[in-house]
Amino acid sequence: VSTLQIEPLALGIQVAVGVAVPLLAALVSVLGGASVTVHQAVSTHGIGSGFGEGWIDRLIGQIRFLPRLMALGLRNTFRRKSRVALTLAVLTFSGAVFTTVMSTGDSFDNTVMVMFEIGGDVAITLDQPHRISRLVEIAQRVPGVARAEVWNGRQATLSLDPTGGEEPPISLTGVPSNSTMFHPRIISGRGLVAGDGNAVLVNQRLTEEGGIQVGDQITLNIDGAESEWMVVGSYLSVNSLSDDFFVPFDALARETGTWGQGQEVMVLPESDDVESQRRLIQSLTDAFAVHRIEVDDTWSASQQWEETQAAFGVLIYLLLTMAILVAVVGGIGLMSTMSINVVERTREIGVMRAIGATSMAIVGIFVLEGVFVGVLSWLLVLPLSLPGARLFAGVIGDAILEVPLDFVYSASGLALWLLIVVVLSALASLWPALRAAQVSVRESLAYE
Repeated sequence: VSTLQIEPLALGIQVAVGVAVPLLAALVSVLGGASVTVHQAVSTHGIGSGFGEGWIDRLIGQIRFLPRLMALGLRNTFRRKSRVALTLAVLTFSGAVFTTVMSTGDSFDNTVMVMFEIGGDVAITLDQPHRISRLVEIAQRVPGVARAEVWNGRQATLSLDPTGGEEPPISLTGVPSNSTMFHPRIISGRGLVAGDGNAVLVNQRLTEEGGIQVGDQITLNIDGAESEWMVVGSYLSVNSLSDDFFVPFDALARETGTWGQGQEVMVLPESDDVESQRRLIQSLTDAFAVHRIEVDDTWSASQQWEETQAAFGVLIYLLLTMAILVAVVGGIGLMSTMSINVVERTREIGVMRAIGATSMAIVGIFVLEGVFVGVLSWLLVLPLSLPGARLFAGVIGDAILEVPLDFVYSASGLALWLLIVVVLSALASLWPALRAAQVSVRESLAYE
């Protein structure tokens, strides 16, 4: 970005939100307070009024195996249910967003792995076809090569319009029938098998957009000559920039007259880190150069994987930052809730101090109360985040890769959120709890 642009619409939205949200947030409480009658106001006895009458209160009252401080913290959590519900809503929403984003990131990684399962970890494209046995012999002599295969490649066009109009370019890759590196993710139909003739495996995007179905006959123009091919299946591809078709090696050789020759060397290296693959590519390039074989292009799975993760990671980190900001807002709300609880229970604190409760016990009760709120919000995250994560992953996949993501629910993200929300709840409750511990017995008992 070369210059900074101030967007008036964004400023207008901020002003509108800044004015409207506080008014809307206060509206329910203000209307509720204004509707209280004089009789209700003078007959209300404070926070203890009506507590223990609801089914939640009775259920919690049956829990008697907890230590005294934990039992008090758990019971006090639900004394102001509407206030707790608001805090729970914010913390649950932020947890659902956090887990959804983590699940989307894992789903993206799982989906992108498909592109690296199709072939070898290192690919060398030559300027022209060469004898297979010679290429394999040269490649396997290079230190660090565990296995090498020779594939073939050709550029072609696909005839979609019978009148001869639309002919999109495609990349044809001939795969040996005995290949151990070819692992496409089949979406419909089947993969290539030994004995296939003019069979073709197309990517899923073309079947959705071009109307091609398994079992269709398609016409390919290869080196100026047209030939008929049978679509046997479609595979999941994250490469939305080009249409890659896979065909049997012998069938492509028959159409191009390159029997016993190949143009792409697929290599499985002994090490899969970026630097090792970079050195291996250079060694392979030098080895082919010694035999006067010119390398046209190279490809490294580890390098492409890092670049892909870095590009998508920007979006994931941005969304995670937004989720953390929402969680901080929830923490501030929890701190406000606990502060109000401390004020409302000032006389109660004085009574506990008068019968021997220590400052640490008072602090522990309020901190545990906040932690219980955080843990309860975490329990509500799972049923909300699972369908939300699946839906969001589908939207991100369609928007960025133009294919549905291979969904994975992030259990690690859910566990990480538990740690975050417990720490956040404890910290948010600590300051009100310390304030409660500083209240003297005389001051608290004299509080009206």
